[in-house]
Amino acid sequence: MLKSINAGVQIIGECESVQEAIIVTKSCEPELVFLDINLTDGNSKMVFLSSIFGRLEQKNRLLR
Repeated sequence: MLKSINAGVQIIGECESVQEAIIVTKSCEPELVFLDINLTDGNSKMVFLSSIFGRLEQKNRLLR
């Protein structure tokens, strides 16, 4: 559906679990992420928080 709205959209991954989503977002560094609220092993809030805190930790390491 998304590709029919905007042909420039490229789907780089599909995940069923929080673990998969965290791995894919870290490795692919997408510009935009669409997440289901409930995943097989948790919810999308866990993916979001992991992404935010992971970036903060990385920035802190660079500043030390």
